[in-house]
Amino acid sequence: MVIEKHYSACALNCPDLCAFVVHVEDGRIIRLEGDSNHPYTLGRCCPKGYAHVLRMYSTDRILYPLRKQIDGSFKRISWNEACHEIAEKITSAKKKYGAQSIAIYSGSGNDGMAPRYASRFANTLGCRMIPGIAEICFEGAYEGARFNVGPFPPHELSDWANSRCIVIWGTNKHESSIHTKRIIQQAIDNGAKLIVIDPRRTPYARMANIYTTIRPGTDGALALGIASEIVTRDLYNREYVKKYVIGFDAFRERVSQYDKKRVSELTWVSEEIIEKIAKTFATHGPALISTGPAGMNHYTNGTWAARAVHSLLAICGYLGVSGGGFQYLSSDNSPFNGNAVSLDDHLPNDIRPIAPSGTYLPEYILSHTDNPIKIFVIQAANPITQWPNSDKTKEAFDKIPFKVCIDLELTDTARLCDIVLPATFIFEHDNLVHSELHRIVQFAPKIVQPQGEARNELEIWGDIAQRIGLGEYFALTERDAIKLALNSKDCEGITIERLKQHPEGLRTRSAGIPFADFRFKTTTGKIELYSKELESFGLDPVPFHEEPAESPMATPNLYKEYPLIMITGRLGTRLHSQYTAVEVGATVKSFSYCTSCQKCVNECPDEAIQLVRPTSKQIQQDVKDSKDGMARLRHELGSLIDGLAVELSDEQLNIPLEMTALLVPQWDAIKCIGCRECQIDVCPYDVVTDPIRMPSRGDSTRKCAFLRMHWKTALDLGLEDEDRVSIESLRGRVDNIYLELTADIDPRVVWSSDGWWEDSGNINNLTDDEHTAFGYTPGFNSVLVRVRPYVE
Repeated sequence: MVIEKHYSACALNCPDLCAFVVHVEDGRIIRLEGDSNHPYTLGRCCPKGYAHVLRMYSTDRILYPLRKQIDGSFKRISWNEACHEIAEKITSAKKKYGAQSIAIYSGSGNDGMAPRYASRFANTLGCRMIPGIAEICFEGAYEGARFNVGPFPPHELSDWANSRCIVIWGTNKHESSIHTKRIIQQAIDNGAKLIVIDPRRTPYARMANIYTTIRPGTDGALALGIASEIVTRDLYNREYVKKYVIGFDAFRERVSQYDKKRVSELTWVSEEIIEKIAKTFATHGPALISTGPAGMNHYTNGTWAARAVHSLLAICGYLGVSGGGFQYLSSDNSPFNGNAVSLDDHLPNDIRPIAPSGTYLPEYILSHTDNPIKIFVIQAANPITQWPNSDKTKEAFDKIPFKVCIDLELTDTARLCDIVLPATFIFEHDNLVHSELHRIVQFAPKIVQPQGEARNELEIWGDIAQRIGLGEYFALTERDAIKLALNSKDCEGITIERLKQHPEGLRTRSAGIPFADFRFKTTTGKIELYSKELESFGLDPVPFHEEPAESPMATPNLYKEYPLIMITGRLGTRLHSQYTAVEVGATVKSFSYCTSCQKCVNECPDEAIQLVRPTSKQIQQDVKDSKDGMARLRHELGSLIDGLAVELSDEQLNIPLEMTALLVPQWDAIKCIGCRECQIDVCPYDVVTDPIRMPSRGDSTRKCAFLRMHWKTALDLGLEDEDRVSIESLRGRVDNIYLELTADIDPRVVWSSDGWWEDSGNINNLTDDEHTAFGYTPGFNSVLVRVRPYVE
C-alpha cells in the first residue's frame, strides 16, 4: 500500500504550534513526524503532538450524537434528532426569556477557528459568547503589564538569543514550551546570564547563574525589592527613564518601602540573593523576563504582581530593544480578521456577555433564586475539572435545565449534559493557526475523513442555525471562513494557496520586537509607572504588593490549619484535561533481543536514552520466545539464568558500565517526547517497544493524579514516597493521591498538575474561585492545604 505524506499543524492551545508531516496509508493516519522545514520547531514536537494519532483513533472518542437517559447512561441518536431538539430548546428559551438566557462557551480544546464559529452563532442569536480562553489562562497578569505600556504582543522567540540576561520567573519551559530551550541555550552560549525564580528546582534552576525559591504569590514584592536595590544603587537607566517613563519619582518613593530586609521576610528570598539579582539584571542588559500563565498570573494578586515585575524592564531600559522585553501571552494581538468570522459587530456594543468569563458563571447562577441561564452549550471545554472550586461548578450545573456539549470525548462535563455532539479532530477538518511566539501562520487542511459521524464545529453550528432561522449567516465553508480571517493588515499577502505552497507556514507582518519605535500604547505614549487610568478607578496608580487571598500572612489562622501552599502547573505530556492518559518512554522487548548496538542512544536528539545495567529478571525475560533474535550470546546467557534454581531479582546486576555488550537501553520519561524515531527509523532489529502510549480511560485502573512534596516535609508528616494521601483545603478534599517525594521543591510548598479528571483526582476540588483585579483570571494557586495519609 502506498504511504502518502501530508502537511499540517497542531491546533492545541499552545504557543509552540508544531508543524507535522502526516503519514497516511489507505485513508488512515499511521504516523506523525515533525516538519523539519518549520523555522522554529525544526522537526521536533511534544508528546501531546505525537499522541494525536493515538487520540484520534482512541476508543474513548465520541463518534455519534448521544442523548442522556433517565438513569444517567447515554443513548446514540441521529444528528437530526439532536439538532432538532437543541433548536427547539433554543427557540423556546429565546422567546420566553430572551437571548441572554442562552449561554454559549468555547474552550480551547479544539483551537484555531472553532471558537470563532461558536462566537458567530452567539452573536447572530443575540447573546454574545461568554469569554474564557484568555481569561482562565493568562489575562490577569497581561492586564497588569498592559497598565504600564498598553496592549502588547510577546517578544518574538528568535530575538531571545540576543539577550544578555534571561529571567525565567515561575515557569518550567522544559515542560510547557520545549522549543524555547534551543533559543535560551543560544543566548547562554553567547554569554547570557540565567536567573531562575521558582519554588521548584526546575531543570533550568539547576543550570542557572542565580536560582532562588520564592513564597508563592509574592512575585510583586520581590520585583519591588529588586527595583529598590537597582534605584538605591543608581543602576537604573537614567536616560531611558527620562525619555520614556512617566511616574518614576512616585515609583522611587514606592520601592523605598520595599527594602531587602522586609522583602526577604515577605518572599523567602535571602537579602543576598535579592541584591545579587538586582546587580546582575541591571548590569547585564538587555535582559528579558519570561513568565507563564501558571506562574505569577494564577494568584488573586496576579494583576499587581505582573505590573511590578514588568516595571523592572522599564527602569532598566529593556523595553523596545533587541534581547529585552516581557515574554508573555497577549489577548490583543491576533493577526486575523476575527470580526469577519465571529461577527462581533452584529450586536450593539451595549450587549455584553452575561458573565465576564466562564469561571464567573457558577457564582452568577447561584446568586439568583431563579437561575437566568436556561440553556448552556459548551464547546471544547471541561469546566468541571478546569474551573476552580469544582463543587461550586457542579452545583451551578445542576441548576441549568438543558445542557449541550460539543467535544471529542465523554468528559466529566459532557457526562452532566443532556446532549453530547461529536466534533472532528485536528486532521478531519480545515483549520488556520497562528503562534504569537514565532508569528507564523499555518494552514492545517483536512487530511482524512472524520471518524464515525463526527462533524466540524462550523457544520454543527450551521445545522442548528438553519433550524432557527439563522442559516444565512452560516452559508459558508471552513475555507471561506479562513479566507475571511486572512483578510487583515498583518496577514497581507497570505492566502490559502500560498500556505499550501508553504506548509511550514508564513510569517505575519507584525513586528518581532514590541515598541521598537519607543511609542508605547498608553494615553501618554510612554511607559506609565504612575497610571492615571488606575487612579480614575480609585485604585493605587503605582505598582505595589498585595497578599494572595489565602496565604500565611493574609490568613494566618487558616495557615495554622492548612500549613502548605499548593501550586499547580503543566506537564509536558498533557494540556489541561486533555491527553491525561499519555505515557512516554520505551523499553526493549527483551534482553535477549537487544544487541546493545547503541544506535538508539547515540541518535536520540533529546538525549533521552542511556545504557544501564540489567536485572537478572530482565536477562531471563522472554528467553524462550527469542530464539530468532540477533543477540545469540545474550540468548545463551538468558537460557543459563533461566535454568538456575534460584529466585531472580529486580535489582540491577553489578556489571561494569564499560561492558556495554551486557547493558540495556533505558528511556528517561522526562526527556523522551515520544517521537517513535528510535522504534521506526533507528533500531535495526525491531526490539524497541512503543515510546508513546495512550491507554483507553476505560482500560486504565490507575489513579493518575499525584502530589510532589519535599522529602523533609513528608518525614515531618510521617509519609513516605509512593504513599497514598488525602489533600484538603477549606473547600474540599481529594483522596487517594499518589505521593511523589523530591528534593526539588521548597519544603513549604506542594505541587500538582492541573486537569486530572474526577476519577483520577480533580485538584480543582481544592481551589477557590476568587479572581484577579483585572483580566478575570482565577487565583488557582492562592490555596492553602494540608496533607494526610489516605484512609479507605
